[in-house]
Amino acid sequence: MEAGHTAEEGRPNGPMYLVFSGPVTQANARELATVLGSCVNEGHKEVHLLLNTFGGSVNAGIFLYNFMMGLPFKLVTHNTGSVASIGVAVYLAGKERLACSGASFFTHGVTHTPPAGEGLSAQRLTELHENVLADQKQINKIMGERTRLDEDELNKRSEIEKTTDPQTAVGEGLADRVEEVSIPEDAEVYTITLED
Repeated sequence: MEAGHTAEEGRPNGPMYLVFSGPVTQANARELATVLGSCVNEGHKEVHLLLNTFGGSVNAGIFLYNFMMGLPFKLVTHNTGSVASIGVAVYLAGKERLACSGASFFTHGVTHTPPAGEGLSAQRLTELHENVLADQKQINKIMGERTRLDEDELNKRSEIEKTTDPQTAVGEGLADRVEEVSIPEDAEVYTITLED
């Protein structure tokens, strides 16, 4: 990540654009956090995160959301295709949130898929149920704080699958505006290496 630096200052002279296209896993969250940490160390003032994700691990997504909310630079998140499931929480960490006109958002209630062959006792089922409810509560809290969706609407969305177009997302406060990606010539572009 050395491009975009001036020889005299050794500092970035344009915004950083990061491309994240893939699942939100623990490994991928760690990789994104590492790259964002490098952006802090390199002195970037503005970072754009181009997101295309079907979601993944709730824990990894919540970690990314909290980490990204604490970054010192202006973080602009872009929905460049589809931002789904826990990916919506990651997207909401942007100080500014943009969506391409052909993009979509997909939300649904939290689910849990136990490993193949795992025995499910009554106690284990109760624990899983409590974990799912706790994860949903955390996601609803994030969405409640970062959008214009009220508690009733968030609770309703916990029970259904919903696809939202960019214009509706702006009205709901998920996105700030619909805008196509336009990377300036002096920008540094870096694609995050992700595991499938």
